[in-house]
Amino acid sequence: MIKNVNIIKSKFKRIKKDFFKTELYENLDKNVQEQIKDKILFINNEIPILGYFVSANSYWLLTDMRLITDSFIIYLDDIKIIKIPEVFDEGKSNSECESLEIVKKNSDINTLKLEKSTWYVIFNILNFIIRHLSLKSSQGYSLIFEIEGNHNYYVSEKAILVHNDCGISAIIDAMPS
Repeated sequence: MIKNVNIIKSKFKRIKKDFFKTELYENLDKNVQEQIKDKILFINNEIPILGYFVSANSYWLLTDMRLITDSFIIYLDDIKIIKIPEVFDEGKSNSECESLEIVKKNSDINTLKLEKSTWYVIFNILNFIIRHLSLKSSQGYSLIFEIEGNHNYYVSEKAILVHNDCGISAIIDAMPS
């Protein structure tokens, strides 16, 4: 469970671009909020944070406890890793990516449908949540970030492109003496 939802809201506001269907729940049209509420049975004191809405049959909602979609529900502390196969396996461009894969701790995989060009924002938010929940459950944490093939990926709120295959010796050799 996320205790301070304002952190997630702030992260979204900082890195949000001109999205049309993905928005903070409180900023969604009231009619859209009602359609989502009609489909979801909220847990006691569950707080909706972020939503994506195409229709009553195509939506998702991130709350402080769960990720709820039209086809699956995942408790946030059950998420093991987030993958981006459209970009890294299929070679789609950043603007073409319309989904993430959410791998649960039991190895089940669910596909989260996204608005085009929003994957890096949702990816960053979900990874932040995974790290936050890992810190709560242990004294330390290790973020397991698997990348097959292309070893470039985006990090931080600014979506900085980095490469994870150069090794520490290359970094040390590049430093001035």
